[in-house]
Amino acid sequence: MNMNHITQKIIIMTTALLLSLSGKAQVAVVSNSDNKKYDVGEIPVEYSLTPSGAVSYTIHIDVHPDTEEFQPNLSFMYNSQQRETALGYGWNISGLSGITHVSGSIYYNGKTTPLSLQDDKLMLDGMRLIKTGTGTWQSEQGFIRVNRESESRLKVHYPDGNIAIFENSSQAPFSYVITSYTNRKGRSIKYTYMQADNLPYIRTIRYGEVQGVYNDSIVFNYRNIPNGITRYADGKSFKYSKLLETVSSFYKGNLWRRYRISYQNRGVYLPDSLECETFHQLLNPLRFGYGDGRSIEFLSDHIHYLSKYFHNSQQGQAGYSSLAISRGKFSKTSNSDGLIIYPIPNQGEYHKAQELLVYKDLSDIFIEPVVFTAGKEFKQLEAVDIDGSGVDKLVKNQLHQKGNANTSGHTEGYAKSNYL
Repeated sequence: MNMNHITQKIIIMTTALLLSLSGKAQVAVVSNSDNKKYDVGEIPVEYSLTPSGAVSYTIHIDVHPDTEEFQPNLSFMYNSQQRETALGYGWNISGLSGITHVSGSIYYNGKTTPLSLQDDKLMLDGMRLIKTGTGTWQSEQGFIRVNRESESRLKVHYPDGNIAIFENSSQAPFSYVITSYTNRKGRSIKYTYMQADNLPYIRTIRYGEVQGVYNDSIVFNYRNIPNGITRYADGKSFKYSKLLETVSSFYKGNLWRRYRISYQNRGVYLPDSLECETFHQLLNPLRFGYGDGRSIEFLSDHIHYLSKYFHNSQQGQAGYSSLAISRGKFSKTSNSDGLIIYPIPNQGEYHKAQELLVYKDLSDIFIEPVVFTAGKEFKQLEAVDIDGSGVDKLVKNQLHQKGNANTSGHTEGYAKSNYL
């Protein structure tokens, strides 16, 4: 066995603390002592409960009205079950249509499969699209038809005669974003985006078209944020690295409304106030509070050093091509997990002197493992919470052979588990 004893730097996932959001984001208007500097009026808020039990707040974005009411219908929306977006944790902008890649399911596809950007498993605004032919789909409900015009372009026909174009970019591969929406009269709404870290961000919306000229526009401005949480899908990484700061509505270049969002950073970014202004007025802002200060755990990248480790593979008679890696909770006082690591031999049988490494607490920078040996007929080392205490014990599974052969000529045996 080729074992290195030098210090090796690796990146592993350990636990850190994150703000625990309560089931209800408490929305309140600024105190009366400050109200004198604001104009008469308020920013309206709608509260509701979703069928899944989530708490939801909706704040309608007042954009300049089109003469034929052919305009975007946008809102700031909070959902207590949603993760982070460019509007912070739990918040999003509703009213931006999109087509996303989804994983396969038994109900729709006959089997479960992971999300793949090469497959044609798609969803339009939360509704599954059913494939009807090569490059064609129909919505599960509502008789919406979708046609593929190219590898990066989908055309959507709605029952009311309106048509939308959705486009995909290699810089934001996980979804098709709406770039054009045209009604039966031929008037269009145009959308533009920017991309960062494999995600799209809405940049402008133009509408109010008169003879090819767009009189109305909505502009979205962002700021960069460091240390976003990186996630992966189909082998590609993505993270939110921008935070929405302002949403401004203009009519012929003149400001109609501007919404300004400020944030607090408590492990994640959370909107704590929303202002609304015109070119000469400022409404009383909304203030947001979250939870009761309790914390939950989330995963974050940290650099640790293992003083003893295995290579990913090894050639030769005692070679192996992969490692058995599992985690366990071995300390009641630590927020971090532990790791169990040992090679999986190519020959199928473990040598009795094979070393098994257990890192019981990953919270330290330099980590020394506890070393066990496999012993005879070793099969598996695992972490098991045998008494329900929340702390795992090490269980070594071995196959013990009986000396006599049975009538079929095979030697009988039995499995045995030992607590370490």
